Amino acid sequence: RSAGLSIKNVAVTGAGVSGDSGWISGSYVVVDANGATIDSGSYLSVHRRINGVWLYIRDTWNSDRPVAPAAK
Repeated sequence: RSAGLSIKNVAVTGAGVSGDSGWISGSYVVVDANGATIDSGSYLSVHRRINGVWLYIRDTWNSDRPVAPAAK
C-alpha cells in the first residue's frame, strides 16, 4: 500500500508448472483509499524455483484503461 492505493487480484485465468519453472496469469484492479478504481487490466508472471523458493523472473501487466493524451 502506497499513497492509499491497493492492488487487488481479481481472477487467476491460468497457471502452470514445468519442472522448476512456472507461470500465472490473471486480472487486477487498483483502487484508492475511497475504493474508487484507478486502473484495471491483466498480468503475466513467470517464476523459477531456486533452492525450494519460487522467485519472480519476469512480470508484466497491461492496463485496460485508455492511453492518456499526449502532452502539448
